Amino acid sequence: MGKLKKLWPLGCLFGPIILGVGFGALLFAGFVGMGKGGENSFTGSTETTDSLDGLTLPATSGKLGHEEHLSLGVVLSYPQPNACIVAGQLHYVGTDSYPLGSADGCGAFGGGMTSDQERWYFNMRWDYGDRKDDFRHKKIILANPEKNKKIVVSIEDYGPGLGVIERDGINCGAPPEVYNYLGTENPYTGDPSDKQGLVLIGFAKDQSIPLGPLK
Repeated sequence: MGKLKKLWPLGCLFGPIILGVGFGALLFAGFVGMGKGGENSFTGSTETTDSLDGLTLPATSGKLGHEEHLSLGVVLSYPQPNACIVAGQLHYVGTDSYPLGSADGCGAFGGGMTSDQERWYFNMRWDYGDRKDDFRHKKIILANPEKNKKIVVSIEDYGPGLGVIERDGINCGAPPEVYNYLGTENPYTGDPSDKQGLVLIGFAKDQSIPLGPLK
């Protein structure tokens, strides 16, 4: 017991340090492990359609703007965990976004996303009608025709804001992981009629297609 009493102060000193280092290593590993990722090797259909199960797109092409992640799930960046984190979802923190993020919300559908759905999310000003929940998680294929790049994204929010629509002509949005992969040009030009940031938009006919970059 005497030896234990002598060692106890050292445990109080080094224990939290070891735990902190361990937590930091896990957090860093999480950032590295959830990086950009490669193109998926899906072998099914990559065809698109303008309508799916009676749902229609607001547009089949447009200028792709910037959106922040919906709920980053890094508890250190918030005084209190938000509702999405309370629901038990540790969301994606991308290497293309700010390390601790700046967004705080669950999106227009109130959360319920997987980390992949948030990582590769997409928004437009959907014509919900009485079918709002039917749009949720539907998969969209975006294409940059100039660079021959495609990516599968998930409907997880409503937007963009009217200000960027009127000023720049931007009619859809996604986080940096999406537009950086597509290599679209900066659409914030103040000219609604130009073609910068142009993407083609379509529902994936095969909704089992994985999210993320396509070969």
